[in-house]
This record gives sequence, structure tokens and C-alpha cells, in this order.
Amino acid sequence: MPNVEPTAEPTVEPKHEAASSTWGVEADGSGTAPPVHPVAAKPSTRYEAFDSEDITITLRVSSRLAVALAVADVLGTKIPSPPLADVLVNTSRAGGNSMRVWLHVEGYKTPVFDADGVVVATDSTGSLISDMRRYLRAARQLDILIFFVLWNGAVLKHQRVKDLFSDMSKLDSYIDTVLVPMVRSLRDEPALGGWDVINEPEGSVAADVADPNPCYDTTPLARTGAGWAQPTEPIPMEQVLRFVGAQAAAIHAAAPASLVTVGSWSELASSDALGKRNYYTDECLRGAVGAAAAAGARLDFLQVHSYAHKGKFNPTSPFLHSEADFRVSAPLLIGEFVLGQKAEGRTAEQLYGWAHSHAYAGAWGWTAVSQPTLFAGMASLQGYANVSAVALTHATPPPPDTCSDCSDVPSNTRYTCEQQEPAASTYGQPDWSHTAYRDYVMQTLEEHRRRTRL
Repeated sequence: MPNVEPTAEPTVEPKHEAASSTWGVEADGSGTAPPVHPVAAKPSTRYEAFDSEDITITLRVSSRLAVALAVADVLGTKIPSPPLADVLVNTSRAGGNSMRVWLHVEGYKTPVFDADGVVVATDSTGSLISDMRRYLRAARQLDILIFFVLWNGAVLKHQRVKDLFSDMSKLDSYIDTVLVPMVRSLRDEPALGGWDVINEPEGSVAADVADPNPCYDTTPLARTGAGWAQPTEPIPMEQVLRFVGAQAAAIHAAAPASLVTVGSWSELASSDALGKRNYYTDECLRGAVGAAAAAGARLDFLQVHSYAHKGKFNPTSPFLHSEADFRVSAPLLIGEFVLGQKAEGRTAEQLYGWAHSHAYAGAWGWTAVSQPTLFAGMASLQGYANVSAVALTHATPPPPDTCSDCSDVPSNTRYTCEQQEPAASTYGQPDWSHTAYRDYVMQTLEEHRRRTRL
């Protein structure tokens, strides 16, 4: 998508795909621990895997999770698809402590809409939540926190999803049918870091629209590049804030300790000090959703993305300022960045080092696969206690499958082969170190590749 050339202000170059993120927190099981500084973040990519579904994970990984996370039973004889397993293991080796994983993205695979645009199911097979849980348990073994990204405003073409912004009854159908059951089912998983409601909603917002309410007035975003994804039917800021606020409120109601954020495309929409305006204040979000849901309509930490335009960062970029300069009331992390010309030629070590030394709550590079050199940046921070603070309780997976010609047909119709394995009863014993588990995954991965000739 072409950039919008600025006439007076520097343009923030829009992102088009899912991006990856990482944020460090003390993992004490409460879900309310104070934020710590970032660990290295990973890049993102697409894979055609399992049922030909397009996966993209972020995190330290970024991949598009179209239908359900195509993840096999990592605690049995199967493991996540090779790229996803590689990302988890490589993140662990580099000292990474969190991941951002894209879920519905643009809504073409999940959730399920009926003919009227009402959300009626999580996915076509009913496996989405269980697949998410399996992935969380794989990440748990490696001390990695997962942040699920629900939607993508940087590329929003599906009319069904656009209707969720304009029609509150349809948004409620998603919240009641998918979001709340998902949050309740996963809220006790130790590896669940939090929820990112939408990536770069400013891509779809109606910029340069005057409104007497400063929360909805987007004239400060004129000529900044905002609105690149919706040139003909942009979404009013009030609807964007209602979309974010209603889902944040639902998440907090279902799991009060949950952490919620939004992947803002730029500091220009997230700070009153260095940016144009912070549209994601508690006041703006609560005003958009109304009194009934106002209590939980808040973000627990802020996230801004930063890309150099024509080889130069914006003067207000987080890579030119300390976190304190933004004067925001919530922890702030740098949620996306790349190497090369779009980072003024800085190395991964320099970018991650800047985020850490300038007191940001985290740094998530783009992406875990397309720019593997980002791992060096993560690794450069391993020696800091506030980066290596994530330590989750571990479960014991069964031993690797040593049978080369076993049948995949269950001995009865009630349970799968894996569910009938006696070893499965060992799950939950906290005596499996993440280092041993990582070696186990890699050993099993190599065997999987050998068998399938990948």
C-alpha cells in the first residue's frame, strides 16, 4: 500500500501484516505483577500448514492464526507445526519472555458469522479455545507469555468485521459467543500474558474529522498517514473507541486480573505530550462505551509501533526519547520495529538496548521469522534481572514416542490415541525444567521432520 506523503508533518509508514510483540512481566501467578523491561522480540511470517490454514504468529512471534492455532498436542507425541515450534524454541534460547499471537485477524476464518453478520461460533470445528490452550501450555514449558491479538485494523476488508464497529448488537454477539467464553476458559493458564484488542486501529480510522469531543476529534491526525486501510469507508473514532472499550470491559469482567492493550500504529495517537493526542485514555474509552461497561473499559499498558520513514524516525519516535517523555499514566512498550532502513540502520542490539535503557516496559520486533537477526537483540538483554523474571510452573510431558509403526486408530471411539496414552496422566507434575523441555521439543521436531521429509 503506498504511503501518504506528508505536506507538513512526517508520515508514519503504515504496516500491512501482523506484527510481533514481546513484553516482560513478573510471573507470580496473580496476573497483576508490575511490568518489567523488555526481552527481545521476534519477527512474523505466514505459513501454509495444517488444513491449508494461513497462520501468522507474533511475539516474539508473529503469525496469522486464521482458523484455530494449528498446533498439535505438544504434551503427547506431536508438536506444533515446525515453524511455530522453532519460534518458541528460538525465543527461549535468546532469552525472550513473551509472544504476541494473532487470532481472528480480518475475520475470514474465525469467528463464524451467520448470514446476517451475527457471530454464532468460535470456529467451524469448535476447537479454537482448546487449540489456544495447547499452545499456551507449550509456551509455559519455555517460560514464554502469550498475548493474543484479536483483530487487525491495518488491513480491514471483511464487511462482517467492519459491522462490529458500527452495530453494537453484532459486537455483543461476538463478545457473548466468543470473547467471554475464551477469556474465562483460558484465564487460569500461567502462560497467558494478556490480550491485544486490535492491531493498528488507526489504519481504519476516519482521520481529519472534527468533533466537539476531543476523544473523537481526529483533525490532529490529518496528513499523518492514518486511515490508509479505509480510503472510501473510514471508521469514526467514536466507533473505534467503543469497539476497543467494549472488548476491554468484557475481558476485565470475565478475568479481572487480565492485561489488555492495543497495538497503536504510532505515538502520534497514544500521547498528549510527544504525539498528537492519546485517544486511548480511560476517559475516552469509558465515554465511548457508556456507563454500563465503563468500569472495565481501560488499557493496562500502552503499545506504540515505530518505523522510520524515508530512512528517518519521526522526531517523536520512542527510539529518540525516553519513556518518561511521553508522560502517559500506563506502562509503555515499543510494540513493533524492524531493522535496516526503517530503523535508521540501527542493529537489533541497539534497538533492544535503547528500549531497555530508556525505561520502556518492553520491545517487540517485527518479525520472529522474517528477521531472525532480531534474536541477537533479545539475547543482548539476557543478563538483566528484570528481563529474565518470567518463571512459570512447568508440567511434565510424557516421554517421546519410540514406536515407528504404531496404529493411529484408537482402540475405542470415545478417546483419541493420545488421550488413551497412560503417560498422559503425568501432565501437571512440576518437575520438568524449561531447558529439558526445549531439548525434548527439538528432538521430537527433528524426528517429525525426518518422518515427513520436511
